[in-house]
Amino acid sequence: MDAADHLLTAGSQTYTSDLDGNTLTDGTRTNVWDSQNRLTSCTAGGVTSTYTYGADGLRRSSTVNGVTTYYVYDGTMLVREMQRNTQGNLQSTATYLCGPRGPEYRRDDTQAEGTYTDASGTQHPAGKTRWYVYDGLGSVVGEVDPSGNLTSSGTFDVYGAKRAGGTGAATSQQGFVGSLGHVTDSETGLVYMRARYYDPSTGRFISEDSAKSGNNWFAYCDNNPTNEVDADGEVAAFIGAAVVGAFMGVGMYLQSSVYDHSKLTWAGVGKAAALGAITALIAFAMFTGVGALLGNAAIASFANAALTPIELAIASEAGFFAGVLGEIGGHNLKVATTGYFIEIGLALAATDPDCPDLEAAM
Repeated sequence: MDAADHLLTAGSQTYTSDLDGNTLTDGTRTNVWDSQNRLTSCTAGGVTSTYTYGADGLRRSSTVNGVTTYYVYDGTMLVREMQRNTQGNLQSTATYLCGPRGPEYRRDDTQAEGTYTDASGTQHPAGKTRWYVYDGLGSVVGEVDPSGNLTSSGTFDVYGAKRAGGTGAATSQQGFVGSLGHVTDSETGLVYMRARYYDPSTGRFISEDSAKSGNNWFAYCDNNPTNEVDADGEVAAFIGAAVVGAFMGVGMYLQSSVYDHSKLTWAGVGKAAALGAITALIAFAMFTGVGALLGNAAIASFANAALTPIELAIASEAGFFAGVLGEIGGHNLKVATTGYFIEIGLALAATDPDCPDLEAAM
């Protein structure tokens, strides 16, 4: 790798990148990017795939061998694939049932398998449905038909490389960490993680993190995929929790100083932010742990969420004002609040008389 963490070689393959950090070639793929650093074309094995995106940044279509598939989302979760018929009309080709833990099944709407009865008692052909079996990381390691028969199986390592073995042919595009809604493009071998594309063969993203988070902007889950998640190629969930907690701590500290008529110091702000971040991380770990212990899919899904830079900024601002309002509510109602841990910060700040006064600096 060079000084900017651009991959130069991997095994016998040579890599090239543009000035924005986007991978152009890797020995097996040739990529084309737009002005917003979005992958618009990828050629692999002589097959070229092209992509379009909506204003929200989500992929809206992919074209492979002249066939275009359009994507429909519920929020950021893929729920339907559509293609145009010979008359030019869009029709559903696949439908995804999504629950608290992510996609539960994929129904192939182009293949009939059994029938279903509508409210009037009329029978209709049913699409070919396959339910998902997940491993501990949320990767799809098996598919089951409506009768409970295992129709395919396979496993991945923690970075998404497919392990040897397995049975049957999977019908779904969800594979590695598919519970997060990530789609694996069989034509390119890349995993579409909404904000970026991930290459399981190297354990890296093929473009930089737009949030510029951490020291390596290409690393997947901070190179710790067994303990962290990356829901959309942006800031990991626990980092977002720490930042929001820090802003909440600062908000509580500032409001507490108003009631206590204590001096505001930079040391106090820093320590309140640190305590807020630590408290948030502890709460996040406990929340995630309880969800895992109880097997609660809703908690696990919430804990696995990640924040984009804009969402992180909004959440941080909300955290700050939540801290202020929480301290106001606790003071007026004479109720103990989480502001107690801020008192620790105030006490620590009081032991540092040489710290510059914030009021004097303003």
